[in-house]
Amino acid sequence: MKAKTIGIFICVCGVVLASSSFASKKITRSCKAYYEITTRQQGMDVKITLGNFSTTGSCGKSVKNRCRERARDNAHQCMETHWRIPEKADVFWKPCTSNYSITEPCLSCVIRNEFCKVFRAGEMVVDVTAVTTGDTGCPKRRTLASGYRIRCGQ
Repeated sequence: MKAKTIGIFICVCGVVLASSSFASKKITRSCKAYYEITTRQQGMDVKITLGNFSTTGSCGKSVKNRCRERARDNAHQCMETHWRIPEKADVFWKPCTSNYSITEPCLSCVIRNEFCKVFRAGEMVVDVTAVTTGDTGCPKRRTLASGYRIRCGQ
């Protein structure tokens, strides 16, 4: 009887250890991210997207949305950090992820160059928004600048 009880106890412990080991496996999930720049030109709303990239987040297997929330937060932190770099800063910009497509440290310069190339206007006002998309936990929009003035030819 005692041997049988010990055998059952060992089997139960083995199952518990195996299942807890399986549940603690790490997984990753990703979100897509980009900048959305909007303005009004000649009576029309205009939207341009820049810098499409993706980020990943890791977590336990049972909390997939937490992985996406971490990926989303990583993307927004990256975009906010890049936006805050001043125009004439002498800094080395190291993108936060390997697939980040904007390599210039001056994000406002990239935005100005894109808009001036398309519209050839002397001056315009834009809104800059950081956007993440994807499955549950990914979608989020954060305004980086509202009413940001772009002057072409500078």
